[in-house]
Amino acid sequence: MEEKKNVASASADNSLFLEVMAEALAIQDRFSAEPIYARTGKGYLKSAGVEELAAIKKATQSLPNAFAETLRETLKQWPASQKDIAAATCIPAAYPSEMKSGKRRCTPEFDLRLSRFFTMTPGFWMRLQLNYEMQRASQKLGERITAEVQPAA
Repeated sequence: MEEKKNVASASADNSLFLEVMAEALAIQDRFSAEPIYARTGKGYLKSAGVEELAAIKKATQSLPNAFAETLRETLKQWPASQKDIAAATCIPAAYPSEMKSGKRRCTPEFDLRLSRFFTMTPGFWMRLQLNYEMQRASQKLGERITAEVQPAA
């Protein structure tokens, strides 16, 4: 009696195994590994799917954030400390650091405060931020939008 259970269990396990193997082979077909040789001449395997994802990630991160870079350079050259500038502009002390690293975006209020403090034209910082966001959106969505949207007349 137990032998029948073992045989039935083995055949059920075998069918499950075959299903799992079929799924694994399908995944393997999508992400086929091919040999790629480094400059040193030593070979290693790298998945084509992973390589594509890395290229997409690199393309979206490679854009320079003009707002963050300009603010970073301005704060570096300014004689006052970052803490003093934050206090003078009534911006929370952590925000300038987050803005210059690109973790916090410029808002209209921050633009007005920074422009007033550094005696720049209002809108200067926002234009830098908007330009960066437009380039990023164009890089990420430009081809798809070009394909989906036809110009009027």
